[in-house]
Amino acid sequence: MKGLAWAGLGVVAGAACFWPAATLETAVQQRLPVGSTVVLSGSVWKGAGHIQSSGVTWPIDWQFMPSRLLAAQLAWQLDARPAGAVATLQVAVGSSGATLRTPVFDGEIRTLHPWFPALRLLGVQGRARLDTSNFELSSATPWHAEGEGRLALSELSLAAIGGSGLGNHEF
Repeated sequence: MKGLAWAGLGVVAGAACFWPAATLETAVQQRLPVGSTVVLSGSVWKGAGHIQSSGVTWPIDWQFMPSRLLAAQLAWQLDARPAGAVATLQVAVGSSGATLRTPVFDGEIRTLHPWFPALRLLGVQGRARLDTSNFELSSATPWHAEGEGRLALSELSLAAIGGSGLGNHEF
């Protein structure tokens, strides 16, 4: 039975080498905020594209991580570089569900407005750096988060209260 599982993973990995990423645009589009657009090129193995939402364009790149097949997972390294920010994330899918690992964000908070409408509504501005070098979030039942991280906020201001400066904070 184990041999059959490994063969199945091999077939999936082989298909990922050549499967056109553009065929996934509709599935990705359905999971984005209303009014967003997505364009993907390359293959599921390695490709590039961009997501545009609320006037912010997120150029994205991805690379399949074949070493994670040894852990019976399909995994990708995702990198996004909107103007004024850099974001990276590892995504893995296996028999126990989906896992997000080592999310990192460094950039202007305004680039997050399309994904977090409350930030846009309040007019939160400034810079944020999220570093979670050993963090993991798993969708296994029940949801499980493990690790540690650091969030640094600088040059914060809030347009909802007249653009008042809120200073720098670290958590």
